[in-house]
Amino acid sequence: MPGDMHFMKNDPAMNTPIHLPVAKLTAEAFQPFGTAFSLSAPGSSGPLVTHQRLHPLLDMPRLTTTQLAVAANAAQITCLERHPFSSQTFIPLLCTAYLVVVAPQVADGGPDLSGLRAFTGDADTGVHYAAGVWHAPMRARGGPARFAIQMWRHDELENDVFIDLPTPIACVSRDAMAEAG
Repeated sequence: MPGDMHFMKNDPAMNTPIHLPVAKLTAEAFQPFGTAFSLSAPGSSGPLVTHQRLHPLLDMPRLTTTQLAVAANAAQITCLERHPFSSQTFIPLLCTAYLVVVAPQVADGGPDLSGLRAFTGDADTGVHYAAGVWHAPMRARGGPARFAIQMWRHDELENDVFIDLPTPIACVSRDAMAEAG
């Protein structure tokens, strides 16, 4: 599978985004970046995910919600973020589908853009980003979305790092990638 996860470079003179294929969000495919989990699995007393708290100041677990509208450019990614000291979990409360874009981290802490991956999640699948994983802000697809979000916080610790990408990334279906050749 990793062999077919590649960028399709466009003509730089046209100043168009780099294309990235989108795969279905599954536990196996997402494993290098955290955990994807089913919300319809039979209940148990075990946790869905194990939260990472990598700094002693992170003493406040925060549970929040967010509402996402479908943006006109919902499949175009222009920035990435990471939370170096805490994992972050998104549980769909209401959605049709959503876009998850992740990248591994290189030795200096920056994102490895050659390892970017894009996934489509659905209303039955939650996602848990491991601490330090670069990811794009969540994007709703097919209709508005609402998520519960859990992560660790501390008012005096910077746990949000953002970067702008040098070239936009357009997340496209595998069918569109095949047609473009």
